[in-house]
Amino acid sequence: MKHLSFCLLILLAACTDIFAQTGKEESIILDIRKEFTAINAAEKKYKVLASEVEGLSTEGGDIKKYYDSTELKKAILTLYGESGKMIVDYYFSNNNLIFAFEKNESYDKLIYQGKVKVVSTIENRFYFDKKKLIRWVQDKKIKDKSLYPAREQEILADLAGDLKLIE
Repeated sequence: MKHLSFCLLILLAACTDIFAQTGKEESIILDIRKEFTAINAAEKKYKVLASEVEGLSTEGGDIKKYYDSTELKKAILTLYGESGKMIVDYYFSNNNLIFAFEKNESYDKLIYQGKVKVVSTIENRFYFDKKKLIRWVQDKKIKDKSLYPAREQEILADLAGDLKLIE
């Protein structure tokens, strides 16, 4: 009986810790969503710098950076390919990435073959806290956390490398 009570106590403590972590994560995500809404609401006030992006895709791309004074608040990257396009909206708070929305569209044929039609779309939402990916939602399904470290490194490397949006 003592053994069973001890096991139940350990299980209860583990569950409490899991629920506490989930609650904290949900609170952070709610804060990110509030900041996302505020950034989009103030978008017309921001200074916008647009430029072409080369070397990241077969058909080129462009990026628009939205600044509140000197602080980067949002960046929209669009990359064009022969068989589709990718659009990534990055959101920043205090010069740190907090959220990225990625939309990948695939076409029914190559763009040089005439008018194209989008045949599939994949959407990814990435929530960051202190440079850590805390949630990844793909097509409304939360991805397995074991996949987070590699994807986190990829996103942050892209921002710091070719895009030079963070240090």
